[in-house]
Amino acid sequence: MTRLDEMRALWANLANVPAGGRQWRARRIEGTSPLQRYAALRHEDNALTVIFESSGHDGPSARIRFEADGLSVIEQRDFERRSYRAVVSLERGELREVFEVLAADLVDVVDGGGRIEGAWHLLTTRLDAWQACLRLRSRGLGREAQIGLMGELVCLTQIADVSGYGPTVLAWQGPARGLHDFVFSSTDFEVKAAAGADGRIHVSSVDQLDIPDASRLVILRPRLLPTTNGRTLPELVATVRSSVAKHAPTVSADLEMALLRAGYLDVDAHLYGERFDVAEFYGYEVLEGFPCLTRATIPSAVVDASYLLNERSLMQFRRDDASLRTLLTV
Repeated sequence: MTRLDEMRALWANLANVPAGGRQWRARRIEGTSPLQRYAALRHEDNALTVIFESSGHDGPSARIRFEADGLSVIEQRDFERRSYRAVVSLERGELREVFEVLAADLVDVVDGGGRIEGAWHLLTTRLDAWQACLRLRSRGLGREAQIGLMGELVCLTQIADVSGYGPTVLAWQGPARGLHDFVFSSTDFEVKAAAGADGRIHVSSVDQLDIPDASRLVILRPRLLPTTNGRTLPELVATVRSSVAKHAPTVSADLEMALLRAGYLDVDAHLYGERFDVAEFYGYEVLEGFPCLTRATIPSAVVDASYLLNERSLMQFRRDDASLRTLLTV
């Protein structure tokens, strides 16, 4: 039985338990977590809930902040019992499927041994990733977001093929809204996926093409074409997961965190049926003379700007095949 099946069974069992005088009807979730975990139903409206609890002395040092439409997180400190509790509840029934996945994921992420403080840190970090995920999606990722994520995953596999999956997954900062999508000590990569024949590159801020100190910056350009024989986004995710599990299993959890922050959930897989082939994969090395706006080149009164670059004017900076592979070696 999977964790999700276990949670569903516990909630179904609780639905047959008469309401008492407590705020929730709850069943403890077995396991080796340093936190006590409960599947629960809220007394007033039978809302699905998952509860995490520990000694008050070992609760998080900072408040848990979580804002997502349809879900709630509340904190309770019982000074008399010296306990701390975090309660995650479903507030809108149409999000039940997503909430079930979220609850099972939170229970899993704090499973195993370790210290209570470490378990609370894992839980709060995971809640932060879920918050980012839920802000991006309403009912699945839009087509532009799908193409963007596919482009980053294509680049991840290309970089990892040269420099290894472990370092590449850890360098993937795009889902965390980093300045650049992949950040290594010597090279940053910014992914600009193209759909079809689009020959324009969108630069979203004046900081995006600033070259980091003691580093170089490369724009990676995977060109995706809709085809009947290509791969869907879920198929590409599965391929990346399999490769990471085979070559760098210690960063599998980091990969899942990044996918979550990117707004990708397996529960939405049926929405992503469009297939794409990678028609081209090339890059542009941002060197002196590369046409771009930076803080150093714009008037101080300009706070920010976004703009489009015409690829036809960038040919002298284009890198393909062997020259690009050299740049991918980090």
